Amino acid sequence: MKVKITSRIGKRGKVNLYLNDEYLMSVPEDFWYSSPVRLTEEVDEAEFTEFLKTANAKSAYQKALELLSRRDYSSRMLANKLAEKFDSEAVAFAVEKAVNAGLVNDEVYAKRLAEELVRNKGLAPRRIQSELIKKGISLDIAQEVTENLDINPDCLIIELLQTKLQRALNAPKGTRRVFQSLLRKGYSRGAVLSAFRQLNIELDEE
Repeated sequence: MKVKITSRIGKRGKVNLYLNDEYLMSVPEDFWYSSPVRLTEEVDEAEFTEFLKTANAKSAYQKALELLSRRDYSSRMLANKLAEKFDSEAVAFAVEKAVNAGLVNDEVYAKRLAEELVRNKGLAPRRIQSELIKKGISLDIAQEVTENLDINPDCLIIELLQTKLQRALNAPKGTRRVFQSLLRKGYSRGAVLSAFRQLNIELDEE
């Protein structure tokens, strides 16, 4: 059985394809104009299946480029995002190509994110490791990155108590709330209590 594929110019460098006059998908212009399918009136089922497979892979990679132009992704996060629109084979192709092109690097992404979590949220290494894993970073990379962070958790607790959390300490039940907040950030109970003692902070009763 043969099928007819026609095209119309789309938006943002894409071509809209139609199968027997019904919309099929959009593909990058360069892919369509270099495809032998464009030059034929009709294609058989095997040719169409192979064309569709290749078109999906190219479109998935194009989408990956669009996503990566806006923000960084781990390889797993990028795969999950692409999987919302493309099949597993196209997703695997796009992610692998992005990795090979140096556009996706889980170790670099993890290091950057870990530094941001320390700087912006004051998280402890233990909590940072958990956040990295949630973002699709492997356990091995997450452990290596957190172990190599240039921070002293004890000093960071004191810095937080003297800056970002200082006002909260003066609120009703403030020391208890700050204590719980630091635990959620991943600091140990002993380390937080030690910092409280160094700064002469008395912990409110529950």
